[in-house]
Amino acid sequence: MISARAPRGNAPPPIFGREEILEQADRLLERTHDGVGTGLLLIGPGGVGKTQLLNAVVERAGKRGFTVLTGRALPEELPPAFALLRELLESERVPGEAATWTLPRGTRSTGAGVDQPPSASDRTAGASMTDLDQALALTALNPVDGLGSGREELFARLEHHLLEKAQDRPMLIAVDDLHFADSSTLEFFRLFASEFPKRRVAFVATLADSADLPERTRDAVESLSGAAGILTLPVRPLNLVEVEDFIGWVLGGRIPDRNDVRRWHAQTDGNPLFVEQLVRAATGYATSARSLEGGQGVTEILLDRVRGLGDRERRVLTYAAVLGKEFQFASLAGMAGAGEEGVTESLDRLVHDGLVREKGGEVYEFVSEPVRRDIYAGLTETRRRILHARAGRALEGKSGTSDSELGRHFYLGRDDAKAVEYNLKAARAATRDFAFETAVSHMARALEAERRRTDRDPRVEIRLLTEQGRLLEELGVLPRSDELLTEAVTLARGAAHADLELGRALLALAQTRATRSEYESAEALSAEALERL
Repeated sequence: MISARAPRGNAPPPIFGREEILEQADRLLERTHDGVGTGLLLIGPGGVGKTQLLNAVVERAGKRGFTVLTGRALPEELPPAFALLRELLESERVPGEAATWTLPRGTRSTGAGVDQPPSASDRTAGASMTDLDQALALTALNPVDGLGSGREELFARLEHHLLEKAQDRPMLIAVDDLHFADSSTLEFFRLFASEFPKRRVAFVATLADSADLPERTRDAVESLSGAAGILTLPVRPLNLVEVEDFIGWVLGGRIPDRNDVRRWHAQTDGNPLFVEQLVRAATGYATSARSLEGGQGVTEILLDRVRGLGDRERRVLTYAAVLGKEFQFASLAGMAGAGEEGVTESLDRLVHDGLVREKGGEVYEFVSEPVRRDIYAGLTETRRRILHARAGRALEGKSGTSDSELGRHFYLGRDDAKAVEYNLKAARAATRDFAFETAVSHMARALEAERRRTDRDPRVEIRLLTEQGRLLEELGVLPRSDELLTEAVTLARGAAHADLELGRALLALAQTRATRSEYESAEALSAEALERL
């Protein structure tokens, strides 16, 4: 048996095996360099090593003189529109710079480690106008033509912007966890993929297995993976020899016992993350022998460790679970309301136990998203409300926090005034970016929060109903649009000093009725709206 010894800390592992994938990536880069771009999707379960392979492709592209754009999406419920594309544009690296994930200057304050790209969750609220902002600013909404009139123009501008970057040298766009991306970025890449074979643009991304794709992005991801010029490549587990090499690396160069290697390979099916957790258990890292003998999976092993934590560490881990898969130390300390030293000691223990890993720049992340979800699911409704409200207060005004994230925390925390404020901001930003489905979701949350208020203002409720109804009309969800706008008109007729709100609601309802070919009703509503306005 292996003697008790701590495995290596947070250093990223080298590539073990999978030479066939690296060879395929080299061919992709060579073709792109010669003017025939293509896409490569690396598919596999969590912990199999997709990110390490993506890092290797980024490094090879840098050595070949590619301009490199890197980004990573996180499992957010409502990511801001174009959040991932914004990360990509802000991460631009030209040949000669380090070929590891880096924090773009002047963007997020969260940082990133050497083995992970920056996430798409932290758009800096007060940052200077980015390339994407400039493209969006050039595509103004036209109230006459409708909200969707500029969507095609916007996509054309973004496509032109990226192709301009590929004029002087070939470009690699590298994305980790594409399946968590915002819908606007996914739709853009689905359309942009048709340009790959004609340009010096390579696209490489990691994806979860089909069974693990989020419902929110499943259709878009499957459409992109089926596009011409996109190759999907499963990332296989490690074989027995590769597992032995990997364990040797984890143990700092020590040669593991062959019997241990064979047993661990059989237990893990060659999944590197699972192998590492078993090595941690065998070398004295928090998990009892029962976890090994019971043949538990990696999630169960990690949850065993959670149950063995002390009260302080469990509390810190719970705060982290509310913040999300990735979180800043400053946010966690602010939410905990304790001294930084105490939070640091707890984080050290959580890293030591393999539950959390450090990424650099005082940013941490859960090793396993299923473990984070399990911790969160175990909270009572009251506890979640209290913690989300605390998280919102800790993040409010903090550089790098999006209106979308604040809207979520305050909505779930039932701080209704702030939930209305930030969800409305997020909805209007999504509308500007032509992400109407995201805007509808935020608007619905704002409306619900407004209706929960004891000091609710009927005019605010009317405006929210009207804006949501207009968005649904733009999406073609006409029955629901009609329902909400009719409710807005009815509410406005009975409210004091709401002539302006009534006029706008009448106009919006007239538009929906006209779209439904109910022209007589639309004409009558328009006439009344003109009188009111």
